[in-house]
Amino acid sequence: MIADACRDTPDCPVIVVAASGRPAGARVLEYTARLALAAGARVVVAHVPTGFHYDGSGAPDLNELRRDLEMSLAFDAKTTFDRLGVPWSLVARTGGIATVITALAKEHDATLIVIGAACPGAVGAMRRMLRQSVPSAIIRRSASPTIVVPRDTRLVGRNPI
Repeated sequence: MIADACRDTPDCPVIVVAASGRPAGARVLEYTARLALAAGARVVVAHVPTGFHYDGSGAPDLNELRRDLEMSLAFDAKTTFDRLGVPWSLVARTGGIATVITALAKEHDATLIVIGAACPGAVGAMRRMLRQSVPSAIIRRSASPTIVVPRDTRLVGRNPI
């Protein structure tokens, strides 16, 4: 089993995955799990807290919102990776998303980075007008190869290799 083979082995390939909330994050985690299984790799799930959604009722507790998001991501990662026997860890850091992801890839000597495609539609277009997309920034900055998982959910369940 991969989990046994990669545990405490410095030569085990590492995949760093930048995951966000559902459903896009779940799709990226599933794709990464299948890659890791095929490659015999362990996964570092990177969480970079950014904006938070707030419904306006009462005073927001940003620390509680961060914890809830991290717990949700940890649950999704545990469900996805444990089901396939892929070893994984979760790292949460603040900062620019591309900066944090490329730093984690360097720190873990990542064989590969996996990230979801940039936001579609008007919101994504506005973000791209104001600054570069996160996937393109990671591709330009990182020495590790990067896979951008498209928003097409037909990829889930297929063998990515």
